[in-house]
Amino acid sequence: SYYFAKVLAEIPYGMVNPVIISVIIYWLVPLNTGKPTAVVIYIVSMLVGYQAGSAYALFVGSLVTNRELLININPIINLPILILAGFLVSLDNVFPLVWPLQWISPLKYLYALQLTNEFQDNDKIKILTAVYRNGTIIGARAMTSTELLDTAGVSLSIGTCFMCLAILYVGFIFLALGGSVSYTHLRAHETREDLVCRLLLEKK
Repeated sequence: SYYFAKVLAEIPYGMVNPVIISVIIYWLVPLNTGKPTAVVIYIVSMLVGYQAGSAYALFVGSLVTNRELLININPIINLPILILAGFLVSLDNVFPLVWPLQWISPLKYLYALQLTNEFQDNDKIKILTAVYRNGTIIGARAMTSTELLDTAGVSLSIGTCFMCLAILYVGFIFLALGGSVSYTHLRAHETREDLVCRLLLEKK
């Protein structure tokens, strides 16, 4: 009950921060595509993405209880999630062994969601691509929204991305609950000798 009370208590703060950032960024860049629903989808996607990312961080924190160790291994844990989101490198260039990890990256779905929201069926934004003939550039033409999304490796719909982010949020929350309960359970049932050993190790 304490765990879920903590999660619920942090939701309002987790809503205010992304909304303020979204409102500033959307018109500052500007990202406004002229579609009335685009702004709403953008803000809601930032809210859901923020919550999914926070749940992932909570899950990692429940697995590693030593703060110094967590700081040291943070790049090892988070860098693959960042790379596999798809906006730093093409997933075609990623080592196949870690490729499946992309499906647990909240950034992957947030990236796909916002690209689709911005560019799908949007004729106001023109991005040029080279036209080749016999290996030589002979001109340029505007890419269609479908070509742009295919080039970025985005194939998921907006609804699918929202659903995946929600599933990741719930999944990481419950996985973090398992990690925290396991640690608490061990602490509650440790013997006097275990306590002495743990205190000595923590002192080091």
